[in-house]
Amino acid sequence: MPSDLHTKPILLSPTSNMELSSLAAIVVCFYPDAEKLSRLVTRISPSVRLVILFDNGGLDINCLPKVEVEIHVESRRVNVGVATALNQACQVAVQRGMHYAVSFDQDSLPAPEMIEVLMSEMRLARSDGIRVAAIGPQIRDVRDGKMWHSAFARTAGWIPEKWHGSGTEEVSLLLTSGCLFDLTAWQTIPFDDQLFIDYVDHNWCWRLAKHGYKVLGTTKTFLMHELSDGLRSFGKRALGRYSPIRRYFQFRNAVYHLLYFPMPLGGKLFVMRNIISMLASVIFLDNSCGLSLKQSMRGVMHGVCKSFGLHLLV
Repeated sequence: MPSDLHTKPILLSPTSNMELSSLAAIVVCFYPDAEKLSRLVTRISPSVRLVILFDNGGLDINCLPKVEVEIHVESRRVNVGVATALNQACQVAVQRGMHYAVSFDQDSLPAPEMIEVLMSEMRLARSDGIRVAAIGPQIRDVRDGKMWHSAFARTAGWIPEKWHGSGTEEVSLLLTSGCLFDLTAWQTIPFDDQLFIDYVDHNWCWRLAKHGYKVLGTTKTFLMHELSDGLRSFGKRALGRYSPIRRYFQFRNAVYHLLYFPMPLGGKLFVMRNIISMLASVIFLDNSCGLSLKQSMRGVMHGVCKSFGLHLLV
């Protein structure tokens, strides 16, 4: 059973301030919206020691806001994907003496106190003897006048579960956007470069669990984040719209994990449900259904064959 951590109050002590002084924020950028990126950097800069912007393409440094914290830009002049971008940005953070990192997608916006709350909750859990590697906030997505609250997933048992409670508890999966993590844990278990994008965060959390680490989810704070290119509600459920290329990575990496990645039955069922939801959203929601289906089937084939080269996209 997961530990009940939500009965303790939030205490932002001088210790947490010391931890924040060794915290780097990482933002992975790919042709970002200048206004959204500027808003994100402005919001997070008071809470971190260093902001690392990893340019996967299209970043205009002239549009960055003037903030007191140092901004470091990393670029490889090619899109290396989310996993490699995070790994290389984490390496920069370690070289600069940072002990923690918090990662963001370029269009995210955390609650003003989010970083402080995440750090405090991690510290409280560690004081209870829990070996915490990472913690993430509740994800909120507001579009078309509706607020979507994403539940946390637990996949360690026979059946995958969703946690909708209040407070802070152990979970199985976190998104990389809004995730605050210990760089020592990352050095032991880096992100899997071959996945490129999609399932990068899930894979990392599953591998952390195998090494005895715990990841926490908290509803004491939140991150505003758009989880797809568009949403359509079907009762209490919502399907997301994506580009054909994203469909390739989604299906390739999902099938690979379903067939070859060792995990409990709950994890396998979680991936199977994702595949069914993705197929439904391809058919009913994607703008280019035919191209999305083609890339999805290509992804399935390459997942079965464990083929990860980017040249396989063409």
